[in-house]
Amino acid sequence: MSGRDIKQIGVPIILDKERHIVFDLNAMCELEERFGSIDNAFSKLAKNIKMKDLRYTLWLSLKYEDEEITEKEAGRLITMADIDMILTKLGDSLIGSLPESDEKNK
Repeated sequence: MSGRDIKQIGVPIILDKERHIVFDLNAMCELEERFGSIDNAFSKLAKNIKMKDLRYTLWLSLKYEDEEITEKEAGRLITMADIDMILTKLGDSLIGSLPESDEKNK
Protein backbone atom coordinates (compact mmCIF):
# COMPACT_ATOMS: atom_id res chain seq x y z
CA MET A 1 0.00 0.00 0.00
CA SER A 2 1.51 3.33 -0.99
CA GLY A 3 1.44 6.52 1.05
CA ARG A 4 -1.07 7.98 -1.38
CA ASP A 5 -3.43 5.01 -0.75
CA ILE A 6 -3.06 5.38 3.02
CA LYS A 7 -3.95 9.09 2.87
CA GLN A 8 -7.20 8.31 1.14
CA ILE A 9 -8.44 5.22 2.99
CA GLY A 10 -6.37 5.04 6.16
CA VAL A 11 -4.84 1.96 7.70
CA PRO A 12 -7.41 -0.75 8.45
CA ILE A 13 -7.54 -2.03 12.01
CA ILE A 14 -9.84 -4.51 13.73
CA LEU A 15 -10.99 -3.25 17.13
CA ASP A 16 -14.68 -3.61 18.04
CA LYS A 17 -15.21 -3.74 14.25
CA GLU A 18 -13.11 -2.86 11.23
CA ARG A 19 -12.10 0.76 11.44
CA HIS A 20 -9.55 2.92 9.64
CA ILE A 21 -6.76 4.91 11.24
CA VAL A 22 -6.47 8.25 9.45
CA PHE A 23 -4.38 11.28 10.31
CA ASP A 24 -5.83 14.22 8.40
CA LEU A 25 -4.63 17.81 8.75
CA ASN A 26 -6.88 18.40 11.77
CA ALA A 27 -5.42 15.40 13.58
CA MET A 28 -1.88 16.50 12.71
CA CYS A 29 -2.59 19.97 14.15
CA GLU A 30 -3.88 18.41 17.36
CA LEU A 31 -0.79 16.19 17.59
CA GLU A 32 1.41 19.28 17.25
CA GLU A 33 -0.55 21.02 20.01
CA ARG A 34 -0.27 18.03 22.33
CA PHE A 35 3.34 16.98 21.67
CA GLY A 36 4.94 20.20 20.40
CA SER A 37 5.73 18.79 16.95
CA ILE A 38 4.98 15.83 14.69
CA ASP A 39 8.54 14.61 15.33
CA ASN A 40 7.85 14.55 19.07
CA ALA A 41 4.65 12.59 18.43
CA PHE A 42 6.66 10.01 16.43
CA SER A 43 9.19 9.77 19.26
CA LYS A 44 6.44 9.19 21.82
CA LEU A 45 4.92 6.41 19.70
CA ALA A 46 8.32 4.81 19.12
CA LYS A 47 9.37 4.42 22.74
CA ASN A 48 7.88 4.46 26.21
CA ILE A 49 4.49 5.86 25.26
CA LYS A 50 2.21 6.75 28.14
CA MET A 51 -1.16 5.02 28.06
CA LYS A 52 -3.03 8.33 28.00
CA ASP A 53 -0.99 9.40 24.95
CA LEU A 54 -1.75 6.10 23.21
CA ARG A 55 -5.47 6.53 23.89
CA TYR A 56 -5.36 10.16 22.70
CA THR A 57 -3.50 9.30 19.49
CA LEU A 58 -5.83 6.41 18.66
CA TRP A 59 -8.84 8.64 19.33
CA LEU A 60 -7.50 11.35 16.98
CA SER A 61 -6.98 8.79 14.24
CA LEU A 62 -10.47 7.32 14.61
CA LYS A 63 -12.30 10.69 14.61
CA TYR A 64 -11.90 11.04 10.83
CA GLU A 65 -14.23 8.08 10.31
CA ASP A 66 -16.36 8.44 13.47
CA GLU A 67 -16.76 12.08 14.52
CA GLU A 68 -18.86 11.11 17.55
CA ILE A 69 -16.30 8.80 19.18
CA THR A 70 -14.97 10.06 22.51
CA GLU A 71 -11.47 9.62 23.85
CA LYS A 72 -12.79 7.28 26.57
CA GLU A 73 -14.64 5.19 23.99
CA ALA A 74 -11.42 4.89 22.01
CA GLY A 75 -9.70 3.75 25.21
CA ARG A 76 -12.25 0.98 25.66
CA LEU A 77 -11.24 -0.40 22.26
CA ILE A 78 -7.64 -0.96 23.40
CA THR A 79 -6.72 -4.22 25.10
CA MET A 80 -3.30 -4.82 26.62
CA ALA A 81 -2.77 -7.69 24.18
CA ASP A 82 -3.34 -5.36 21.21
CA ILE A 83 -1.05 -2.49 22.20
CA ASP A 84 1.89 -3.49 19.96
CA MET A 85 -0.40 -3.99 16.96
CA ILE A 86 -2.13 -0.65 17.59
CA LEU A 87 1.21 1.16 17.89
CA THR A 88 2.37 -0.38 14.61
CA LYS A 89 -0.83 0.65 12.82
CA LEU A 90 -0.67 4.18 14.26
CA GLY A 91 2.94 4.49 13.09
CA ASP A 92 2.08 3.20 9.62
CA SER A 93 -0.76 5.68 9.33
CA LEU A 94 1.31 8.62 10.58
CA ILE A 95 4.12 7.85 8.14
CA GLY A 96 1.66 7.36 5.29
CA SER A 97 -0.07 10.65 6.00
CA LEU A 98 3.08 12.72 5.59
CA PRO A 99 3.82 14.41 2.28
CA GLU A 100 6.20 12.60 -0.04
CA SER A 101 9.78 13.86 0.09
CA ASP A 102 11.09 16.24 -2.56
CA GLU A 103 13.24 13.41 -3.95
CA LYS A 104 10.13 11.39 -4.88
CA ASN A 105 8.29 14.40 -6.27
CA LYS A 106 11.02 15.23 -8.82
